[in-house]
Amino acid sequence: MALVIDATVGGTSANSYATIAEIDEFVLSNPHDTTWDDVSDANKIGYAIFATRVINERIAWYGWVAVQTQALDFPRGGIYDKNSYSISSSIVPTDIKNGQAEMARLLVDRDRTADPDTKGYREIYLGPIRLNIDKRDAPRALPASVYNILQWYGVRTTKRARLLERV
Repeated sequence: MALVIDATVGGTSANSYATIAEIDEFVLSNPHDTTWDDVSDANKIGYAIFATRVINERIAWYGWVAVQTQALDFPRGGIYDKNSYSISSSIVPTDIKNGQAEMARLLVDRDRTADPDTKGYREIYLGPIRLNIDKRDAPRALPASVYNILQWYGVRTTKRARLLERV
């Protein structure tokens, strides 16, 4: 079964904030990207949907969902942009679409949600060679370049952020 993008704002079966055309426009404006243009349309859809899921799992969004039956976390009420302007609860802000596009672009190179190859090891010995593993060296599932785009709309999900949501 082929995946299909559903970027319907507030839709009950939406699985993406941005269309492939919107993601293409954002990614291809980055002069450092050398991979996205070579990705097949079918794979772009997969990366777009996965990127949406990753950012929704990794950001505790401000405000509240606009419609209880919507499939995704946006549109939302009670949110503001970086200039403190209120965002309509009937749209998905461009920054959210751009954050998704950046995440999709980065997922082409690596599954940032996968466990590192050295998970479970503190040290590896190869005869006289000893390797110490830095557990903080693995890349974040939500890269800084993505969070920098999305930071005005929520905070990284951490145990502390989840606790604050309950207050």
